[in-house]
Parts: sequence; structure tokens; C-alpha cells
Amino acid sequence: MGAIERIAEIMERAFPGEVDFTASGSVATTITKSSAAKKWKSINVTNDGSSDLTFTINSLTITVKPGEIFNDKYVPFSSVVLNSNIAYRLVLRV
Repeated sequence: MGAIERIAEIMERAFPGEVDFTASGSVATTITKSSAAKKWKSINVTNDGSSDLTFTINSLTITVKPGEIFNDKYVPFSSVVLNSNIAYRLVLRV
């Protein structure tokens, strides 16, 4: 396991909580939680591509640069708009 993979693993564990959704891909998409009972509270995005990736939660748009890992908590949310045509990994927690 290389340094980037180790950092990604540490970041994914930084915010405890039940992993509720994971994805990887290279297509722009909107991810919506079908159950409003348990909204997501944290997000982990790893940009595996060579250009910027952006995502929007609660009207806030974040840019993740190539090779970066973004991990943070938010006011509970039920939708993520992911704008990417490059490789990424995504983890959402409740």
C-alpha cells in the first residue's frame, strides 16, 4: 500500500459513522438519499484524476484538486451533486 492509499484510509476513518454509500467512477452524477430518516453527515472524496473535481452539498460547492482527498462533516444532507469526468472515490456516512 502506497502513501496515497494510506492517507485515504486514514481520512476515511477520521469521522466515525456508519458508511452508508460508496461509489467510484468518472461520470457527473447526482446522488440522492431515498430515506429522509437518516441523512448523511460526512463525506470523503478522493480525486484520482488529473483535473479538478467539484461537488455541491447544501448549496456549497467544493473543488478537490488532482490527487487531493477531501473529508469533512456537514449539516445533515440528502443530496450530493458530483461534477466529474475523471476518476474519483466517494464515501458518505450517516
